[in-house]
Parts: sequence; structure tokens; C-alpha cells
Amino acid sequence: MRIIDDLPNVLGLIRSLRKVSGCPKGIDIPCVFCLECEKSDYSEKEYEDGLIKMTKNSILINIRFREITDPIDRALVGEVIRQLSAKYSVVLDKPEEGYDVTFFIFYGDKAASAELIRILIEKLGNLRSILTEGRIAIKNWARSIVKRYFTI
Repeated sequence: MRIIDDLPNVLGLIRSLRKVSGCPKGIDIPCVFCLECEKSDYSEKEYEDGLIKMTKNSILINIRFREITDPIDRALVGEVIRQLSAKYSVVLDKPEEGYDVTFFIFYGDKAASAELIRILIEKLGNLRSILTEGRIAIKNWARSIVKRYFTI
């Protein structure tokens, strides 16, 4: 099963995030980055296209685009993810190793994040058409360069 196919359950996980009371460190940090105690209630769920790492108060959603193998397409995907991370704090600028995009949600942001994650994952489901636009832009750029600098 793919993450997009299990989206209602994934959104339910996001909505169920809550503060961990009695944190041994005495600070409110994302448990998914600090797994030092059993209060974090850490678990993982693997999908065909990714991995979800969840705790009581935070979640990492990792997605891999296996169908994207061309180096140009990989570069385009990387740039799209960098631009998404600059715009949305739930998108990490550097995905976890082995994945193309990583979403991070902390319990304090769960209300707004659930809808944003739904929209982003659904739009990333149309990645092929997005990449086609990128390839067309590259071809148009190359054509204009040849016309400007290499026309004799």
C-alpha cells in the first residue's frame, strides 16, 4: 500500500498527536527526535513508497518516488522539495536518507498541518505531470540559449 492510499489513516495519526506529560528532560521537544524514554511510544509503519515514524507528540512521514530514476527528473524533484521546504515548515529541507521528501509534524501544529499534508501528498501524486512541465522549461531554456549565443 502507498501512503496516498492510506491518507485517511495518516491524517488520523496526525490529528491524534498530543503533548507528552512528564517528559524526563522537562522540556517540550519532538519525541521523534529524542527517543530516550518509553513515554515517546515510538512506532513505525512501512509502505511501498515510504515510512512513517510516529510518537505521541510528533511524526515523520518519509516518501520515496521509486518511479523517478532519470537524473534530470531527480534534480527537478530535489528543487521542488527545496522550494516547498522554504514555503512550508512541515517539509524538511533535507529528507531523511533514502527518501525524496520528509514531512515533520509536531503536536502544536497538528490542526493546520493535517490539511496541508493532505494537499501536498495529493499534489505530489501528480509528480509526473509536474516533471513534464520542468522538462519543457529546460528545453525552452536550452533552445533560447542556442538561439541567443550559437546562431551564426
